[in-house]
Amino acid sequence: MIEDLGSALALRPRARFSRGAVLIVDGTLVPTRDHKVAEQGKNYRYSTNHQVVIEADTELVVALGKPLPGNRNDCGAWTESGAAHGCRNAVVIADGGYQGTGLIIPHRRSPGVELPEWKRAHLQRNEIQLSR
Repeated sequence: MIEDLGSALALRPRARFSRGAVLIVDGTLVPTRDHKVAEQGKNYRYSTNHQVVIEADTELVVALGKPLPGNRNDCGAWTESGAAHGCRNAVVIADGGYQGTGLIIPHRRSPGVELPEWKRAHLQRNEIQLSR
């Protein structure tokens, strides 16, 4: 009986995300007691930085980077963890911590320069949509 049900209940292998898929990446700090891997991060706790990539449509995890010390910023952890390698040929959206990586990030104002009106309007529209 178990042999019969096993194949019926087993999860099908997930197909790789499609070429036109939109992915979202973010890093998270996971507290740990293993000081061989962990370092004190911005929260002053020993933690590891994990890069997690999801597909925007399905919200399923499609890539994970290897754990890095918690004092690494997201920009460096993106490439060092190997998460970037698994997301080649895909559109990847990230937060402002990934500046300089080539990912799509929110508009940033340069020091001493105001944002153009269209960028300001775009940021305000996104804030309204997120607050609903």
